[in-house]
Amino acid sequence: MALSRPEPRPIHVFIASPGDLAVERRAFKEVIDELNGGFGDGAGVRFVALGWEDTLATTGRRAQGVINQDIDRSDVFVLALHRRWGQEAPDAKPYTSYTEEEFHRAMDRWTKTRSPEIFVFFKDIDPGQMADPGRQLEKVLAFRKSLEDSRQVLYRFFADEKAFTAEVDRHLRAYARGELPKADASRDAVVLPLAAIESVKKAKAEAQAALERAEAHQKHAEAQAARADKLAFTLAQQPPRRRWRAVSKRRAKPLPTFMTGRPTYMSCISPLSSITAPEI
Repeated sequence: MALSRPEPRPIHVFIASPGDLAVERRAFKEVIDELNGGFGDGAGVRFVALGWEDTLATTGRRAQGVINQDIDRSDVFVLALHRRWGQEAPDAKPYTSYTEEEFHRAMDRWTKTRSPEIFVFFKDIDPGQMADPGRQLEKVLAFRKSLEDSRQVLYRFFADEKAFTAEVDRHLRAYARGELPKADASRDAVVLPLAAIESVKKAKAEAQAALERAEAHQKHAEAQAARADKLAFTLAQQPPRRRWRAVSKRRAKPLPTFMTGRPTYMSCISPLSSITAPEI
């Protein structure tokens, strides 16, 4: 009696990417089919592609709620980016695109459960475009920088469709065999949405400006105090009579012109003996 083969273990693989990687999305589905035709049988697994048809559909994007359900049941989350950041998401604040929302949904789940496994791939960018990236590419580059800073998600580059196919094939084989390195909890750091990163940068800039203003005010106060100390020291070194004249000269006030016919000055603290009484 022949023994029946056990059912293969399903591995749900979700791919997220903007519309400028339609070729790579088709290649992703082809990799899944090829793995199931050979490798999957021997490894006792069956890869199930999720999300790949969203950008290819002629009827438009599926409801985000349906896409989120696929992300929530995925075992592997693949994010591929090139020059575009994705469709704007006005109903998904603080995220600036649906692609970003999808990544953070998978990331939040991974933080809690260590699933799904997340693979991020960046397609090579022409150096000329790097010099003048534009708004979409700027967001892609900022996201890549956030991954570098967090060290939580590793990423790889690919040059073309063939290289992308090879990367996906290699990573999915390693996942099925359990050969991926385990996450190091001690290195975990939060990957923030781009909007939050911009807010943090703005807050830091404002705090720095306030600190610089406070330092400038402190330096001004110290300079004023130093000048006052210097004046007090100078006066203390002078003879008393000379000191009196110096102070009197500083406090001299002009007499009204109706009394003298022209402006004259008289010390407001000169001795009374210096004033001559009029003759009667």
